[in-house]
Amino acid sequence: MEEGLLNLKNLSISFCELSANYILHYKDKLDYLINLFNKYQIYPSAVFTFGHFNRYKDRKRILFYHEQLAYCLDILNIKNVILHPGHMSKRKTFAIDNDLIIMIEKIYKRYEFRGIEVGIHPHIGSPVFYKDEIDILMDRLSKEKLQIKLVPDLGHLYEASIDPIKFIYQYHNKISNIHLKNILPISSHFRRGKFSTLTHGVINIPEIMSVLKNIKYEQWITLEIEDKEVTYDILSENYKYLLNYT
Repeated sequence: MEEGLLNLKNLSISFCELSANYILHYKDKLDYLINLFNKYQIYPSAVFTFGHFNRYKDRKRILFYHEQLAYCLDILNIKNVILHPGHMSKRKTFAIDNDLIIMIEKIYKRYEFRGIEVGIHPHIGSPVFYKDEIDILMDRLSKEKLQIKLVPDLGHLYEASIDPIKFIYQYHNKISNIHLKNILPISSHFRRGKFSTLTHGVINIPEIMSVLKNIKYEQWITLEIEDKEVTYDILSENYKYLLNYT
């Protein structure tokens, strides 16, 4: 973790999105993390974790998990949590039903109580992925007056055949963070593409950045590189590429 923070510092990056695994690994010594963030002057923009919205039978354990994570984020002064809806064992038509909304509300309340903003990250293989699922969910959350945000990912929008430009215009008031990556088309029965760096792929990153300027977007942008081995040079190249359009 320290090596990663040092690389970010050397690029003059001040914020990064962290996995909840890092936070909970140090849940009994949060002072260590505070000192680490201060040492490198790198601070978490958000923490990413699984919501498991559709695992109703495990709700007690899941709600305890979110209670514990919310406590840690509060101590660390991290104001944003991003929730993956959770994996489905088999892709099928999935109803955004009352049980799902109730589960989301219970999770949301644990973060809201501590002043932490919640964003939902539509994800391949989850109950919130396709455009109609996102639309239904956001409509239900609005009717329930739950102030939950959206965290779209360009790669997952592509996988769901969602036009990113139209999506951003439609939900610009609800988006709290955008995960930026590119994607290379592949021939597969299961996937439309392979996630890639910003400079390699079919997504028009400059056009996306232009749209964000047009709507006066002032929320988070997360540069996401999913290669197993991300070198400093790859990180530097992609960060500098992104800066050209900000």
